Amino acid sequence: MKNVLWTRPTESTTRSLELMKLQEARELRHFSKSVIEVLYNRGLKTVEAIEDFFDNDPSKVHSPLLMTDMQKAVDIIKDAIEKKLKLVIYGDYDCDGASATAIGMLGLRKAGANVEYFINNRFEHGYGLNVKGMDDLLKEYPDVDLILTVDNGIVAYEGIDYAVSKGVRVVVTDHHDPHPTGKMPNAEAIVNPKRPGDAYPFKGICGATVIYKFMQALYYEMDLDMDEVEDLVDIVGMATIGDVMPLLDENRIFVKQALKRVKMGTRPAFAKLVEKTNVTTIDEETFGFKFVPMVNAPSRLLGDIDLAVDLFLTEDEAEMEGLVDELIRLNEERKEITARQEEIAMAMIEKMGEQSVYVLYNPEFHEGIVGLIAGRIKEKFYRPAIVLTEHHGIAKGSGRSIEGFHINDALHANADALIGFGGHAGACGMSLDIKKVDELRERIIATAESILSEDDLTPKIVIDAMVNASDLTIDYIDELDTLRPFGQAFPKPVLKLQDFKGKNVLYMGKEKNHLKVSGYGKVSLVMFSYAEDFKKQGEPNTVEAIGYPALNVYRGDVSVQFMVQENHIRPAS
Repeated sequence: MKNVLWTRPTESTTRSLELMKLQEARELRHFSKSVIEVLYNRGLKTVEAIEDFFDNDPSKVHSPLLMTDMQKAVDIIKDAIEKKLKLVIYGDYDCDGASATAIGMLGLRKAGANVEYFINNRFEHGYGLNVKGMDDLLKEYPDVDLILTVDNGIVAYEGIDYAVSKGVRVVVTDHHDPHPTGKMPNAEAIVNPKRPGDAYPFKGICGATVIYKFMQALYYEMDLDMDEVEDLVDIVGMATIGDVMPLLDENRIFVKQALKRVKMGTRPAFAKLVEKTNVTTIDEETFGFKFVPMVNAPSRLLGDIDLAVDLFLTEDEAEMEGLVDELIRLNEERKEITARQEEIAMAMIEKMGEQSVYVLYNPEFHEGIVGLIAGRIKEKFYRPAIVLTEHHGIAKGSGRSIEGFHINDALHANADALIGFGGHAGACGMSLDIKKVDELRERIIATAESILSEDDLTPKIVIDAMVNASDLTIDYIDELDTLRPFGQAFPKPVLKLQDFKGKNVLYMGKEKNHLKVSGYGKVSLVMFSYAEDFKKQGEPNTVEAIGYPALNVYRGDVSVQFMVQENHIRPAS
């Protein structure tokens, strides 16, 4: 792991004055100064903004009808339901796509629709409504009258033209970026908050949220029970976390409502997931680190995500239990494959030596895992990474990038070396001739070296606030918890524990690679996997560390543990 620079937000007179004003505000006196500093760092710089942040009134979400073509799409689907036309939802093979498909199926079935679903196989069809996928859909549902896309379709020009040529009507719901030219596909209605000129005020919603909004508008139009739609918000919350959407605006409301419902056990599928995974704490990390990887596992390994969709559609408890068991099994297999292939990748990097961008090709890599491996490389070495495998005679893979290097722009600059590509600043997918892998490596490294400075290649942790052991009380942790959910655009606070004086040191675990340092009060410091780093520092008596506090309950005794982030501990300065 590269050395990480500990930094603080840039100080200025304006920042100091604004922060002091907030910390002294009568309306915010129930907050500690460090929590107010966290909120300020997240862009909440007035009393009004902070008060609004904590207002989780569900009625404050935006009207679905602000989206272009929403009413048109509702009219088309309502007419199709009333005429008993055959509808097919065309979904996508990730958590958001599976969630959106489940929401569409559940909502439309309750509305009386004759509806089925189809999702591409990741390995056979590739992404989005396309010709091959359409041919297979027609084989499965030859009587289809109308396709409703979820989480895809905004750039599916060829696939939608092909569907129309076969006499199938298409309505698109999506949340991905349209083509830069603004070109729209040949669909009867296109619902996407990112359409040019669209009036929907918050663009950061996922595909599941778009179809959820559509269901709200459809049920209102058809004078159906709106509670049936509201019950779907738990799936929306999981998809929001799974698709790494910004936890701002109405997304915060959806995720909070979702977690509340999962805790209540209102949906049998989530209740079974909680039971089978032995989850004890249900929060946004339950979605992000437990359920979402399980939902994604069948697609990553088999190419087909129908197992996950069916989990949310079935009402048969035995089938539900079997589906959860299979998702758990596949996710465990996915973890094992990832670990083995990560070892292969690390061995390749060791032979390559340090580079500005790591481009790895190995036909042994699993096509559904390459993005995960690229992410691990990026995290470990703080370098952009592209990981490629062989697919039908060509190199195909995924990339992940660091701040300051827009990886999709870099691919645009080297497009003539590629067969196809797509993505955004932080992640991309691509295909190319295997013979051109070395050329791509050389060219993408040259592109990076023309853009990235040594400072850009230095990983940094920006510390939100400084705390002492005396600050870390149960009440303080409860206060921090009011800021949840944490995630994209609203990350977990990064706290620096200052001058922590240790009394006892305990090395834990079979390999003794975990560390617990007990202090002189009810606060201890815990670090997983990096105990050796502490030993190399000479086991200092007084340390400073970066992390986040948590409660530990043992035999009825409640204490506070400061959980060190990775290996970020050092002698106090």
